[in-house]
Amino acid sequence: MSTYRELEHEEGDFSDKKLLTGWFSLTVGQLQYAAFMAVGIALLWPWNCFLSASDFFADRLQEHRWLSANYSSSMMTVSTLTSTLCNVFLSQKQSGVDYSKRLVMGQTITIVVFAFMGLLCVWNTGLNPIIFFVLVMINVALSSVAVSLSQVGAMAIVNVLGPIYANAVVVGNAVAGVLPSIALIISTALSGTHVAGKFQPKRDYAVMAYFLTACLVSGIALVLFGLAESHGPIDVVAAPVHTSSTADEAIEELGIPLEEEEYVPFSTLWAKLRFVALTIFTVFGVSLVFPVFASSIASANGINSRIFVPLAFLLWNLGDLAGRLLCAYPKFVTRSPIKLFIFSLARFLYIPLFALCNIHDRGGLIHSDVLYLLLQLSFGVSNGLIYSSAFMIVGDIACGENEQKAASGFTAVFLSLGLACGSLGSYLVVAFIL
Repeated sequence: MSTYRELEHEEGDFSDKKLLTGWFSLTVGQLQYAAFMAVGIALLWPWNCFLSASDFFADRLQEHRWLSANYSSSMMTVSTLTSTLCNVFLSQKQSGVDYSKRLVMGQTITIVVFAFMGLLCVWNTGLNPIIFFVLVMINVALSSVAVSLSQVGAMAIVNVLGPIYANAVVVGNAVAGVLPSIALIISTALSGTHVAGKFQPKRDYAVMAYFLTACLVSGIALVLFGLAESHGPIDVVAAPVHTSSTADEAIEELGIPLEEEEYVPFSTLWAKLRFVALTIFTVFGVSLVFPVFASSIASANGINSRIFVPLAFLLWNLGDLAGRLLCAYPKFVTRSPIKLFIFSLARFLYIPLFALCNIHDRGGLIHSDVLYLLLQLSFGVSNGLIYSSAFMIVGDIACGENEQKAASGFTAVFLSLGLACGSLGSYLVVAFIL
């Protein structure tokens, strides 16, 4: 890593190189930031697509009460368990890995998965609910494999490049939380908030278009990432014109020895990053109660659930986005791993507060849409602040490029474990509020 820094100092900041001039100027660094932000959007878009459309899946599964009631928990469980297994496997594959290829492969799989999901919205709507549920869960699992590949690839790259690119990815994640909810609200409003006849689900072209946006988002991410790579080393070296597209090859051309790749054991990473890992585990474990409450709490003012449920997701994700954007300013970044862990534990207090809301339209002590939505908003802000801070300090704590790359798989494992435990715990929440 020090080699990169020395080379930047000697050769100048390659990121300031102008790609476009005139009324619209664009530097290499800006293109690279945009590329990683687009990748961040593409990483979390699939998860939010499956969650925000929970009301659509409830309609398609209405003939089977248990599947309809437990769709969100099942989706989260399949997704997180698959991600955990993938991330454990990928974290052990450190030698000779092309992280860019992992990223591209993951986004390609996402495009295929969501093209099929779009087809499911209009094809054979009378399909047996159990078969439909199995098909959806298979796609959820494949989507999780795709995201794991892309996420480990992206975080390995940005851990080396620096905190600003890690921020680009996590801000992109938050944008991915906001846009799917907006897209679903708009498509639902334009198509009308019809209610399907009992046990007769209809073709839903609005939701089909909604799923196909995931294909578009992944396509844009691939194009921007390809453009960023084509303009030379990704903001770590300033090199003369050459045909290589990776930083390592550029360094070789300049005659600077590469750092020898070594396997970094789990114990080494745990010793340095344990509180960061526990923070990531806890913050996501707690956050997974929000989809269950968001899909179960009804409007106190009679707003249609096909609008109110995505609205709750939107407010949470807007808060999450705000929290991550705040971390672009150093004073909002918590750099103490122990403090971050304590803050993540404090978020358990949100669970009893949600339990006081209008669950299944049965009333509650918090019988106000405004208060409930503000609660979702603040829950999202806390998630964004803690999550972004945790990931932004990883590169500073890990020593050397090998550790920084290995840390991407290490943190991804704890992220997946947190999501897995949170999704399994959500079944208890469903049983409690059903």
